[in-house]
Amino acid sequence: MGRVISFTVPGPPRGKGRPRFARVGKFTRTYTDEKTASYENLVALYAVAARRGKPPIEGPVELAVIFMLPRPKSKKRASPHVKPDIDNLVKGVLDGCNQAGVWADDAQVVDLRASKEYGEPGAHVTITEAK
Repeated sequence: MGRVISFTVPGPPRGKGRPRFARVGKFTRTYTDEKTASYENLVALYAVAARRGKPPIEGPVELAVIFMLPRPKSKKRASPHVKPDIDNLVKGVLDGCNQAGVWADDAQVVDLRASKEYGEPGAHVTITEAK
């Protein structure tokens, strides 16, 4: 087991939104919506702090994320099997870690474990350099 980077992003996790499009003259520009970009920047902020100035991980990476969602007042569900979709939540974390330079590219992730639970809103992220 190699280097481990662990951090918690406080607040409700946000799934990666669909790309947006804008016409600019004869061309169409693609952009990320403001809420998604804001969440990715928040992930990057905590990832940079957890990196502590060390260089990006160059080899394979294992990623484990626990997304803590607020329990709805009206429903008594045991598990949060509702939106946002877990794959969209993971994409926001991956893109934030890309921004932070945790790794060169998220294609380096060879093992991914993600779960949604009820509790104090946040995302608990553990990145481990795999062998």
